[in-house]
Amino acid sequence: MLLSLLAACTCPPFSDMDVTGAGTPDLHANVAQAIADFAAWTGRDGVCVPGVDVREEVRARGEEVEGSYGGPHTWIWMAADTDDVERTVLHELCHAIDAEEGHSKAHPDLFPGDSISDTKLYPTKAARQEESFAQACSTGASEMDLSLTLDAVCGGSRWGLDIAYAQTEIYSAFPRTPVTDAGVDLRVTTRTLDVGADLTVVDAVAVESTLLLLVERSTPEGTIWGLVSIDPATGTRLRTLPLGTGTAAEAGVQLVRSDGPARLLVGWTEGDRDLLDVDLATGTTTALVEGLDIPYHSTHAAWSEGALYVTGHRGDGTPLMVEWAGDTLVSLDPAVSGYTIRPMPGGVEVYASGAVLHYVGGVGSIVLARSIGTTDVVPVGDTWRLDVGTAGIGRVWVLTDVESGSQGLLAEPCQTLAHYPTTLVTVGVDIFLFDPVTTDATGRAIVPMLQLGA
Repeated sequence: MLLSLLAACTCPPFSDMDVTGAGTPDLHANVAQAIADFAAWTGRDGVCVPGVDVREEVRARGEEVEGSYGGPHTWIWMAADTDDVERTVLHELCHAIDAEEGHSKAHPDLFPGDSISDTKLYPTKAARQEESFAQACSTGASEMDLSLTLDAVCGGSRWGLDIAYAQTEIYSAFPRTPVTDAGVDLRVTTRTLDVGADLTVVDAVAVESTLLLLVERSTPEGTIWGLVSIDPATGTRLRTLPLGTGTAAEAGVQLVRSDGPARLLVGWTEGDRDLLDVDLATGTTTALVEGLDIPYHSTHAAWSEGALYVTGHRGDGTPLMVEWAGDTLVSLDPAVSGYTIRPMPGGVEVYASGAVLHYVGGVGSIVLARSIGTTDVVPVGDTWRLDVGTAGIGRVWVLTDVESGSQGLLAEPCQTLAHYPTTLVTVGVDIFLFDPVTTDATGRAIVPMLQLGA
C-alpha cells in the first residue's frame, strides 16, 4: 500500500509522460512534440502530469471543452478534434505548472481574470486568474528578443505584461539572441513633393538620384495612369509622363526596383506582359521585351546588372522566381515565395516569409533562415537592413544584420509607427515612406521621411 501511494505521488519527468488514445500516428506525434517543446522551453524536469489522454469528447462542468487538467498527478484530457493541438497541450501544461509554482496566485495584477467571462466554467476568482495565466502562457515561446529589449529600454510592454511574464519566467530556457546597439541615428521628418493636382500616388522607386512615382488621375472620361519624376532633395516635379488609360492595377503596371535605368512591367496576363524602358529625359518608353510569361498577381520585380528578376507566386500558390536576360526567360529554383526584392551586386536579394535569399549567377541561396520584414527593406551601411517590424502590439523600426540575423536598436529605439508604410524608398540618407496618397488641388503631397545618420 505504501509503495502504491509513493508511486502515485511521484512526478514523472516530461520524457516519461504517456500519450494515449490518439487515433492516428500524426496526432500522437503532435501531442508528443508539444510536450517536448514545453520541456525544452521551460527547462523544467516535469509538472506532475502522468500523460495526455486523447478522447472523443472532453467536458468540464457540463460544458464541452478542448482540454482539461484536473490537478496534480492527474492526466490531461484532450479532445481529438481540437483546432490547435500544440496550443491545447501547452494550455493544460501551463495550468499544471501554475498549480505547482503558483504564478497566477502570486501575480494577481498580471493575471486578474477580468477578461474571463465564462463564470460557469470558471466560477471563482481564483479559477479565472488561473485561466488568465494559462491563456497568456499557452501562446508558447516566441522570438521576442526585440520586444523584450524594447520593454526594458522604453518601459511598459508591447505584448502585454502577462505574455511578457510568460516569456521571461515560464519559457526562460528558450534561446534568445541579445539585441545590440546598432549606433544608427534616425530622425523622422516630412518632405513636400510637387506631384501634381488631384493625383493618387500608387507606388514609388528610386532611379539613381530621382524619385519615380506611379500615379493615377480620375477624369470625366475615365482614369489614366502615368509617371511623375521628382527631385528628392527639393521635392520639385521634374517631368510628368501620362502613359495609359485605366488604373495601374487594371493595366497590370508595376514599377521595377532598379540599379540604374527606369523600368516598368505592363500587362495583366501571363504570356502578355511587356518590359518597358523609360527615358526620363525625353518622356518616352521603349519595349525591351514583349510577351513575358510571368503573372501579375503577387509578383515583385527588380532590374540588376542587365537582367530582370521577378519573385512571388503564381495563381496556384506555387513559388515563382524567374530571370530574363538576353531574350531568354529562365525559371530559377524558388525556395519560398518572395514579397520584396532589390538589386545587389551580381543579382538580387529577396525577402520572403521565413528567409532572405540571394540570387547571383542564376543560383539561389538562403543567407538567413528568417524573415526580416513585410514591406520594402532598405540597406543601412554594409550589413544592416531597415524595415518595419512588429515588437508585440507596437510597430517599430528594426535593424537586422542580413548575414547573422542579429537585431540592432536605433539610437532612439522607442519611436513607433501608427501603420505600415507600403513602400520604403531610399535616396542617399533619406528614406521616403509611401502609402497610397491623393494630392490636393495645389498638387502637393506631404510624405513622411526618415533621415539616417552615423
